[in-house]
Amino acid sequence: MKSAQFSTLKNLKLTLCSFLIGCVLLCCTKKDGSEPVQISITTDTIIDILYNSAVCKATISTDGLSGLPSEQASGDSIIGLGVCYNTASQPVLENSKVTSTSRESKFSCTLTELQPETRYYVRSYYQTTKGTVYGNELQFTTQTLDSAISVFFSGYSTLYCLNASDGKLKWKVNVPDIQDATPVCVQGRVYVGGYDSNLYAFDTSGNLLWQRKLQEKNLAKNPIVKNGLVYISDYANVYAFNAVTGTPVWTMTSEFSNGNYNLTYADGMIFYSGVTSGVMGLAGIDALTGKKTWQTTIASNIPFVTGDKVYAFYYRTLSVVAAKDGSLISRTDITNLNNFRNIQVRNGHVYLFAENMGIIYDSATLAQQAVIYGSAISYNANSQVFVNNSVFTNGTAYDMNSGTLQWKAIEGGATDATVCNGLIYMGGNTYKDMGSGLYLKDKMGYFILDTRAQKQLLFAEFGNDYSLYAPPCVVTRSGKCYVGNKMYE
Repeated sequence: MKSAQFSTLKNLKLTLCSFLIGCVLLCCTKKDGSEPVQISITTDTIIDILYNSAVCKATISTDGLSGLPSEQASGDSIIGLGVCYNTASQPVLENSKVTSTSRESKFSCTLTELQPETRYYVRSYYQTTKGTVYGNELQFTTQTLDSAISVFFSGYSTLYCLNASDGKLKWKVNVPDIQDATPVCVQGRVYVGGYDSNLYAFDTSGNLLWQRKLQEKNLAKNPIVKNGLVYISDYANVYAFNAVTGTPVWTMTSEFSNGNYNLTYADGMIFYSGVTSGVMGLAGIDALTGKKTWQTTIASNIPFVTGDKVYAFYYRTLSVVAAKDGSLISRTDITNLNNFRNIQVRNGHVYLFAENMGIIYDSATLAQQAVIYGSAISYNANSQVFVNNSVFTNGTAYDMNSGTLQWKAIEGGATDATVCNGLIYMGGNTYKDMGSGLYLKDKMGYFILDTRAQKQLLFAEFGNDYSLYAPPCVVTRSGKCYVGNKMYE
């Protein structure tokens, strides 16, 4: 009797083990009777962590098959896919979940309405008619809510400081010819360059601290503040000034007779482009000494630097060079885009923009992946920012992976924008709908937009200064400064 009971118990255990293994691995025999296909899911990484949101990337794989398994391949069909999360370990669907509609093996989900300074646990999952399978667990902590308090705009000949939450004017000061200029506020000082060949420094109450005259006109629109220095350029020179006193530190006279007066900074280097004897070129400068470390004849407008690579572009050529010495890594010709002037590199993609058009490339292979078409797309430098899986340009949001239109926030167009805490801050116009697709410029104002919720949070009428073209400088309570997609501390 005991032997029979033991045998029965042993058989039950074996049956239970077999059942559990089947549930976990979901190894199902194909309908044609061939070997089973094993499905697995992996929670890869958490990116874009803000105070109230984050993005989880995951991968589902099926014995080397690409995309999701078909019912014929797996013996069962996937009826649900996504990520679940909670403030306790081992989250399940009954906690909080985000469902993915992707049919690709790699997918991402955006977690929203999170709490600041809170640790969350995340697992990817998929469901079939046989049950739910969870991937590995990752954890992350949301950022502190560092709310925006001030916004600085450059008008035609006026520097404005607004209250970030309601757009009310705090102060304004006359600064000649700063239209299209981008102010930068770092450690309580506001820097802005003007077309009168001066670099200005103000305190956060609008009092002038110092100004410095440069050698040439057409001053840089975007001063860069790093390591206690302010970098700026004109058509022929690159300058470094002490950020506190304005004392000149170094001047580098370029071989370019017609320099591109927007600089790029990365890892102790200043990158600068221009024209020499009718030929475009790109140079790398030591940011502390002002000495040129390399120069190449590879053509470039404003370059974009990420890691050890510089992405350079001009007319119909996209090149990648080494940041340390300018040596060519790769290059591709652009056949369907002319006069493109802005480049961004994000999450393994290269984005190039011309007027009414953009192209998305793989950043490693430079293979074309998608094309964005839209009358709202602007090719101006700094015209595109990235937020909540969207590329936002000229008042319109597009999916940053596929390029499809997501949300037209402002009819008729808008100015350049800045991202802070996942929100869009920008100047722009409201427009009257005149019918037949025509819009008449109406009021100038200050916008705050939420691209994830696809709604306008604020419009504050600004006045009659219609020169708020450059991205604003947004300053938070802790003193962080955001301009476009960049952040200064």
